[in-house]
Amino acid sequence: MQPTRNQRLDIMRQMAHNIDVEPTGFAGFSCHWALPALELERMGEEAPFRWDLIEHSLQMFYERVDCQDFASIALLRMLYRYPDSKLLTPERRQSILDALLQTKYEELDPGPDKVCWFTENHQALWASSEYLVGQLLPDEIFSVTGKLGCWHRERARERVIRWLDWRIRFGFSEWNANGYCGMDLILAINLAEFAEDTGIRNKANVVANLLLFDLAANSWRCMTAFTQGRAYEDQIKGPLSTGMALFAHLLWGEEPKPGASVIFLCASDFDVPEAISAVGRDLDRPLEIRERQS
Repeated sequence: MQPTRNQRLDIMRQMAHNIDVEPTGFAGFSCHWALPALELERMGEEAPFRWDLIEHSLQMFYERVDCQDFASIALLRMLYRYPDSKLLTPERRQSILDALLQTKYEELDPGPDKVCWFTENHQALWASSEYLVGQLLPDEIFSVTGKLGCWHRERARERVIRWLDWRIRFGFSEWNANGYCGMDLILAINLAEFAEDTGIRNKANVVANLLLFDLAANSWRCMTAFTQGRAYEDQIKGPLSTGMALFAHLLWGEEPKPGASVIFLCASDFDVPEAISAVGRDLDRPLEIRERQS
């Protein structure tokens, strides 16, 4: 069975009280590690809160470097899920909003950047972030375009729906990719929980479950040893430590393991269907899997 609420909180406690991440190097995931303390605060518990990790990620938005969209989905979860957090003081919340309001969300928007726009995960990360920022701040002006948030919400809405529809209809170009299916999953969870458009919420929920079914069907004892549409050497050599492997350990493994990739599931109300968990736990029979992707 998938982890209970108490089990999810236990994992949040482990991560909040044992953070060994420093605000140096790659900043795309730094702010993700601030989520456990916020989730525990929401449940009435105190835990160390690392604002410095959020600041580390925020700098990416002003430098307009690649993978700032990795950070934006965590920042948006903070704004949507924890509106009454005392850890996110008005000044801190405004710092996050300022960064998101001056962000470039499409390649043809004015200004230089050092950003990847075209790969499958980045397409959805940028579109979903723009949609949720525009939805949150419909009457605020985005400095890059001079347009209101409601305009950005509607511009992004078309791209979000197209991406979700294509994944449901065609599958994935980056199929089973250890490094990127996790990003697709957590952006889908964001949309499923925070989009006001019922159609987008429903489609995002379908895509999230599709990704989890692919993981359940194509892994064995949580080892993600399957064909991938995109892969890196370290993930091929270490399949038990990838983000998708950590998802598998959380959902149908014997010992859930903490890690940045599982924060979104633990700090969410997203429920994994039992049928998918049952597929992940079914280890006794050989399977022949026939699937088409992209």
